Amino acid sequence: MFDFEKLSVFEKIRFINKDIFTKILSNKTVDLEIRDQIKRASLSSLLNLAEGSGRESKADKKHFYAISKTSLLEVSALLIVIEDIYFNDFSYLKDLTLECIKMMSGLIKSVN
Repeated sequence: MFDFEKLSVFEKIRFINKDIFTKILSNKTVDLEIRDQIKRASLSSLLNLAEGSGRESKADKKHFYAISKTSLLEVSALLIVIEDIYFNDFSYLKDLTLECIKMMSGLIKSVN
């Protein structure tokens, strides 16, 4: 098992990615550019979490964790856009994303 898989936030971000892929990216009525952007942001949150967990220096860990967190903020904004335009309710994903953002903030603070 990799170190990032031991983080509770990993499973939550993994769930967010899974739902984005199955419920948004597969929905061809959603604008292609919006689908591409949310795909990149959600993957970035997961991949930067993984990369940060493997970094040796504290500064590097914090840097990648911060990128993961800001990617989650981007996902949140895109979910709002999708709700506004396509009238889908993704409040459960927004809530989970907010929870992950808070967890990432804690993870960043814990790297000392």
